[in-house]
Amino acid sequence: MSATSTAKPPSTEHLRKFLPEKSAEIKAINGYFYVYRYSGKKLANGHWGKASGKCIGKIVEGRGFIPNRFYLLEQKSRSSDAASQAPSPQEAYKPALEQIRVLEYGQYAMVYKIAGAVLKKLEQFFNADVASQIFSYAVILYVNGFVQMEQVNLHYQQSWLSLINKKLGFSMRRNALDTLLDNLARSSTGVLNCEQSMIDDCARSKGEIAIVGHAISSGPKDEDNDLAEGGYQHRDLKEDQVNLLMGYDAERGLPLFAKVFRGSATDKSTIKDLAERFEFKKVMFIVDRGFYSEDNLKLFSDNGCSFIIPLPANTNLFKSTMASVSYTDDFYYRSGEKHARIKYMQSDAGMNRKVIVFKDVEENERTRFNYQRSIDMGRDGYTSEGLEKNKDFFGVMVLLSNSKQSPDEIFSNYKKRWSIETFYQYLKNSADFNDLKIEDYYKEQGFAFIMLITGQINHYMDLAVKKLEDSTTSIYDALTMARIMKINLSKGIWRLCNTRAKDLLRMKKMGFEPDLALS
Repeated sequence: MSATSTAKPPSTEHLRKFLPEKSAEIKAINGYFYVYRYSGKKLANGHWGKASGKCIGKIVEGRGFIPNRFYLLEQKSRSSDAASQAPSPQEAYKPALEQIRVLEYGQYAMVYKIAGAVLKKLEQFFNADVASQIFSYAVILYVNGFVQMEQVNLHYQQSWLSLINKKLGFSMRRNALDTLLDNLARSSTGVLNCEQSMIDDCARSKGEIAIVGHAISSGPKDEDNDLAEGGYQHRDLKEDQVNLLMGYDAERGLPLFAKVFRGSATDKSTIKDLAERFEFKKVMFIVDRGFYSEDNLKLFSDNGCSFIIPLPANTNLFKSTMASVSYTDDFYYRSGEKHARIKYMQSDAGMNRKVIVFKDVEENERTRFNYQRSIDMGRDGYTSEGLEKNKDFFGVMVLLSNSKQSPDEIFSNYKKRWSIETFYQYLKNSADFNDLKIEDYYKEQGFAFIMLITGQINHYMDLAVKKLEDSTTSIYDALTMARIMKINLSKGIWRLCNTRAKDLLRMKKMGFEPDLALS
């Protein structure tokens, strides 16, 4: 279901006087006024439209046009002798490694080494240069949050990454990244084999795969975007979206595969494509009710597989089950230091399936109390009739499964899915994958694989930080701690500098020991 936002974009008419050239336009993005070049483009219907080009700066009210580095270097290049073969703006934008004597080290080296298993997996399915290019791109995004492709090379050239990958000879400039993403999607054998290998690794362990759909903003509406459409989160995003489908090892929380779908695609419509892309054998699918359909349940049952899924409230099976619910057994669910008493009822659903109604006793009582308190305080939407109607549903979860596991095992396995939801918060907040500004179908699919690798890096960093046994230290804190360390070129040797003894001890506990010198 889609909704139309009524919010109007801010007017930019009064700022047009600051535009530095005729073929430039203003785009209001997240409260800022960016200036982009554009060119004429003939559309499929025969009319002429605009094709957006590079960002050349921004306009700040009261100050006017503020050029970015690309624009300044371009202007400098143009002012030189026209007959000379001046470097392109892209080349000028790239600081020569030989001219840099201090490199960013700590945060990049920490991530690179702690998540080294991710690179090793990539090297099994890609040539060494491509594997390192993919991994370096993901490391830059992980360390800095989402970085537009035009800016990636600057981060790369100023970091330790450019030093250790120098002999591989790959580029991180915009055109090279465009080619990388395009190749990942078009020549997808490496991606598919890599993802299939990770699925197989999961199947050999506990074999529990959680599938989750994420809505991601595609940026300002553009008719050239191949996948962006208004979707179910249009009201919240206030922009068109693309849907990212990701599968995770539910036991470890490790992302296994990813693909981007049209913004209007429903979660349940994506499973058929998934079943055609990969081979699943003897795994358990843990999914939310958005994936519920009879066709999907059959796919989730093929090749010895099983599933756990919430039963939608609008189904006849749900209604008949809840009409005669009577809790017959209970167990205690433990997660960390917390525990809860769970009452349940199990009934046969046919086709080797069962319905289990779970009721968290403490949550039910707590929600009833809070609801009654809201009634007493006169809050809107809370009524005695509403309490009477819903009190038996508070803290209740109705699951459908064809697994042979016991009810307490099924409950515990479904609860693992909630830890996967925290990964979405990483994608949305820490990684800031909210406004991709990627319009081409193939590049969007290629970038889905980069997001997958970034998510795997996050998994290993999370494990490393937990080794500190300090709940007050986050991944962000660890990266900040490492960021102060640099390497300085002296007499042909890159030497570690700006370190603190206490930080080195903490990083060693995480599994990272910095190099003191690099030749």
